[in-house]
Amino acid sequence: MGKAFLFLACLVLATQAVDNDPEIEMNAPEIIQRWGYPVEIHTVETTDGYLIDIHRIPAGKNQVQTPNKPVVFMQHGFMCDSSNWIVNLPDQSAGFIFADAGYDVWLGNVRGNTYGKKHKTLNPKSEKFWEFSKDFCGTNPTNDYCDNILFLISGPESTQFNDLK
Repeated sequence: MGKAFLFLACLVLATQAVDNDPEIEMNAPEIIQRWGYPVEIHTVETTDGYLIDIHRIPAGKNQVQTPNKPVVFMQHGFMCDSSNWIVNLPDQSAGFIFADAGYDVWLGNVRGNTYGKKHKTLNPKSEKFWEFSKDFCGTNPTNDYCDNILFLISGPESTQFNDLK
């Protein structure tokens, strides 16, 4: 009886904590803003027409955005999205920790996740949209992301990351 009561009490407390968390209904850019960090959303077009949003934290909390900062690109794992890098408290989230340490932080996404359900010509409700493998997601868009980031931070004269192919 005592163990059942303890379990129910823990369940009620956990439910209340979840109900009080405003981040439950927020997307990654909203969570970044909630903690006082600047955020940018950039849509990258892959070579095969997918339109994937990547998120940028260009400066740490209460820091001035400056050019020529070192860049860190963070790619989430399988079945995840860019929010994985920022869902804990700022002093426990890699995305915020790197931003506060002076890095220009870019958070990647992949086709098919929350931020990768757009295409130039295909509808996500069509089977053709979903004809890709998890291996493809982990390797192919990297060039597109890196080229886009280099273009945005350095301009069109920047070197492309074609050596990653």
